[in-house]
Amino acid sequence: MLVKIRDFIRKYKQLTFFLGLLIVGIVFTIVGVKSALEPKVEGIEVDAKIVDIIKEDGGTNADGYTEFIYTVYVDYTDKEGNTHSRVEYPLHEDDMVVGQTIKVEYNPENPGEIVTNNSLMVTIIFIAVGVAAILLSIYKIVITIKKKDINEFNRVDMSNVSSSEIEKVKSNNEEEKEYYFHFTGASNQSYILETMDREAVYEARCDKVGIVSKYKFTFINHLTGKEEEHSVSHVLTSSFDSFVTSSNFKVDDVNVWDILGKEGYSLDPHLNGFKSYFDVARYGVKVAKIELAGTSAYKEGASKLFGDVPIKGMFKVYCKDSDIDIVFLCAFILSKVDLF
Repeated sequence: MLVKIRDFIRKYKQLTFFLGLLIVGIVFTIVGVKSALEPKVEGIEVDAKIVDIIKEDGGTNADGYTEFIYTVYVDYTDKEGNTHSRVEYPLHEDDMVVGQTIKVEYNPENPGEIVTNNSLMVTIIFIAVGVAAILLSIYKIVITIKKKDINEFNRVDMSNVSSSEIEKVKSNNEEEKEYYFHFTGASNQSYILETMDREAVYEARCDKVGIVSKYKFTFINHLTGKEEEHSVSHVLTSSFDSFVTSSNFKVDDVNVWDILGKEGYSLDPHLNGFKSYFDVARYGVKVAKIELAGTSAYKEGASKLFGDVPIKGMFKVYCKDSDIDIVFLCAFILSKVDLF
């Protein structure tokens, strides 16, 4: 239920933002097109003298600071020798002072009017920004509406699962143990699952760092001594939502969600106050939990396998030994993305 509420809130926030962006884009486009269609007045440039600058209180802005409105008045003489006094100049710059001489353009059809036509470049910028905002917001709105929630990416096909298989998972009375999953640092690129006493239980040792090609890892189950080599695709750090919806992370060229789904496993994220965690389920039955944790959660002292190496705390893992292969893979996958 919490996951559905979270997904709704996120989708609502995203829709609200992009709808606002759409409105801004429409406004920018209208202003730009209106400026392009307006007849341009060829003003006549003359020198003008600033005779007054009126400063008025414009109220308090969102940051709590008082804003001011400035009105500038100038005197100038047109080309016919007529003097125009205290004419409002529509622009203000911070370095303007009374007595300063500036360049202005007046309307030849109405010499007492100062004109400030928008430049062609300003018009183009308004239209370009407006159209870009409209296209981006429409694209994002469509994507957000069509975005699936995480449950649609937990690809467990229950149609061929027998009740006896589900019952077998439910009746597994193995002891659930607490482990720590962490990254040992850049020097050896190892991901480790350890006991509270720093005994290595499971390891993903990086044998080849692929800059362009795939990474090569050896997954080692220290409980059974089983070793398997796997190639791991590149994944840029992204939000968990983006990760599950793009589903581009592969192990041995197979999508990770397909790997989990084939074995009947799924991941269910939860928010619980300041704690975030994932339930790992098999055929809909909870079998493990992966909880976000900091380095302070780990017991002090050197790792029995790697010695005194710097650690980056990631997860506390609660699982049974029979599920440890998949649960470790889940923790390994989740360590690749920004969660929540």
